[in-house]
Amino acid sequence: MSLRATLLSPTKPNNIPEKSQWLSGEGAGSWFFIEFKNDFFLISRFSPTGDIECSGKFKLIDGELDFSKEYNFEHISHCQQVRIKQATAILLFERIND
Repeated sequence: MSLRATLLSPTKPNNIPEKSQWLSGEGAGSWFFIEFKNDFFLISRFSPTGDIECSGKFKLIDGELDFSKEYNFEHISHCQQVRIKQATAILLFERIND
């Protein structure tokens, strides 16, 4: 079976942080949220209905994320690695196992 349609952004449930972004895929999608906490990034992924799918500490492999500028979550992003595009840069975040 081959899926060709990507899911449009559903209405954001109230329990998902306001600045979360919808990342659609073929037949699926998730809400992603990122914030900086002291010396790591906390990234959470939520289902379309608002259930937490995963949340953890991440480190930025290279570059710098400027929260005052526009950025977008990109494919391939999951519970172990997350990609964010800002301007022309693709920033890679890897989960910290602690």
